[in-house]
Amino acid sequence: MGTVLILVIIIISSGIAFPDFKEDCAYDDIIIYHSARNNLDPFLVKAIIKVESDFDPDCISSKGAKGLMQLMPSTAKMQGSTRMLHHPDTNIAAGTRHLAILFSKYHNNLDLVLAAYNAGILAVSKYKGVPPYTETRSFIKVVKKYHKHYKSNGYMKIKKVYSFIDSKGVLHFFNE
Repeated sequence: MGTVLILVIIIISSGIAFPDFKEDCAYDDIIIYHSARNNLDPFLVKAIIKVESDFDPDCISSKGAKGLMQLMPSTAKMQGSTRMLHHPDTNIAAGTRHLAILFSKYHNNLDLVLAAYNAGILAVSKYKGVPPYTETRSFIKVVKKYHKHYKSNGYMKIKKVYSFIDSKGVLHFFNE
């Protein structure tokens, strides 16, 4: 029999949103669960997913990044996820673990965290800050825009989120 974990967390429910935000709620329970586990702002995680994959779990970049949070296989492997990067729970779990490490490494400096997430830790080290890459600078700007949007235009509602692992080892989420 699987293990049941009960968390009382905040669920983000979109209020009035931009027209292209129709599917932005599909992964909220998973985003909030893993954000809480890694002490992250769920609005930020959601913004990163929006920018990285537009909520498409099957998204693959030209550089080989996969899934909702567009994880490179090497990054996912460092976070203990070597398979199933297209599975939303696996991808968000690994992505939020990676983000938590970046927040610790860069002392909560959001620009450096986002730069390292996008361009890599080596690029941030090489340039001793945000790399001069157009893609990275744009990524930071757009993630912050969506972060602000999600944080200011949604409303928050306390809800219990339950999870359990079934006999096949698959993690499931459900709410009341």
